[in-house]
Parts: sequence; structure tokens; C-alpha cells
Amino acid sequence: MKTSALNSWLKSIRIGHLVGLTVATLAIRHSFYHQLAFHGVLNEILFILPIIFVSAGGNIINDYFDIKEDRLKRPSKSVIGRTLKRRVAMMTHWVFTALAIAISILLASRYDTYIPIIITTMASSLLFLYSVWLKKRILLGNVVVASIATSFIVLALCDVDINKLGDKYDWLCCLVFTTVMIRQITKDIDDHEIDKAANRRTLPVAIGINKSWLLIYAFEAFLINLTYYAINYKSNMTFTAFLCSIVAITIFYSVRKKTQAVSAWVRLIIFTGLAWLVLF
Repeated sequence: MKTSALNSWLKSIRIGHLVGLTVATLAIRHSFYHQLAFHGVLNEILFILPIIFVSAGGNIINDYFDIKEDRLKRPSKSVIGRTLKRRVAMMTHWVFTALAIAISILLASRYDTYIPIIITTMASSLLFLYSVWLKKRILLGNVVVASIATSFIVLALCDVDINKLGDKYDWLCCLVFTTVMIRQITKDIDDHEIDKAANRRTLPVAIGINKSWLLIYAFEAFLINLTYYAINYKSNMTFTAFLCSIVAITIFYSVRKKTQAVSAWVRLIIFTGLAWLVLF
């Protein structure tokens, strides 16, 4: 079945991922204000759009520079240069980046803070550098992606005095950074052979797959500590059992070295963490 240009474009910006980011941003803001549309619907949308545009622009520019590798790794999903024109992909990146920065300037002026401009500008720049160079360097690309994902929490609450955020949001930042790092390393393990052929010095290429799993285990040990903190901070029996089960299943698949399963379950951990934020 022939894929349309629109479907290819939606696939390249990762529309499903963007929907997840929208839900996550709403959950974070709701957890602080305990209601949606605290500043009005249109104003609340302004907190979502920079995150969406930065992410979409970063996704499509990454695919743009990964055309050769994607045709080797996932030929059925490689659309840029086939059903989606390369110039459309590049234009999308620049338009989305410009929109993200423009909206962040508006947010900054409304709430008298430079945080939106700083985060949006740095995230956009780093995602471009990631696509071109950083992902080829041991752990650098992983740390950049995890840091950007974590910074979106701060961006979502840029109208709040940072001293008022408290331990709940410190915990969420640690959880997001840890889980994204685990996902990034498992992706590098999956792409080990392709990255090696492309002369990318990712962690599995540099130190080997088995040693890369050791780093994942170290992050999962920290994940256990975060789970313990969440349970002691505030929880109930049902939620405790659910969170502990997800973490245990993630570790089980890690021991068995099932990268796809680990990646899927750590994503569920993030959404469980967001649920904890809203409920408690």
C-alpha cells in the first residue's frame, strides 16, 4: 500500500510521541494547579506548543540526517527521500523551530522569565547537533536526549517559582532522566551493527554490548531507589503494587537482555510516574 506524503510527514514528526508529550504536559500542570486551563485554554496551549514544536522539529531533522542508516535498519519506515521530499522535511524542521522560539518569547514576556527562551533555544540547537554529530559520540547523544526530556518539565512549569516545585518534581526529573537514558542505551544496543558500520562511537560500539547492559543495570538500581522514595513520599497499596510490578518486569527483561521489552516497559514507568504526580 502506497503511503501518502501526509502520512509520511506525520510519521517523521512522530505524531504518537507528540500526543504523549501533550498528555504529559497537561498532567504536570494539573498536578501543580489541581485543575486544567488554570490561565485559560489559549494560555495553557502556549505551554504545550513549544515542547511539541521542538520535539517534532528534532524528530524530523534526525530522520533527515539518518536516511542512509534508516534504509538499512528499517526500510519499511524510511520515508524521507521517498514519499516525503527532503526539502519538505528540512523546511518543517526550521518552521517548527522558529515557531517554538517565537512562542517561548511570548511566554517569557507574559510571565517575566527567561526560562522558556533558554530551554527552547538550547533544546532546538542540541537536537540539531545530536542529529549531525552528538549521537555518534559515546553517551553524549544519550545524555543530551535525556536532559532535553527532563528540561521539558521545567518548561511546562515555567510560570511557577522554581523554589515552590518541591520534592515531587525533583523526583519526576530524576525519573524521566533515568528512564530515557535506559531507553537510549537499549536503542543503541539494537543498532549496534548499523552504528558500527557507520563509524558511530556509541556506547555498545565503544565498550561492547555486555558492558553496556551493566550501565543499564546501574540506572535500574537508581530506579529502584526512586520507586522506594515515591512509595514513602505518598502512595497506596494498589499504586505501590502496580509501580513495583512494572519496575520488576523491566528488570526481569533487562536480565534476559530483551531490548524491545525493556524500552516498552520503561516508557510505561514514565506514564506511571505522571499518574503518581497527579494522584498524590
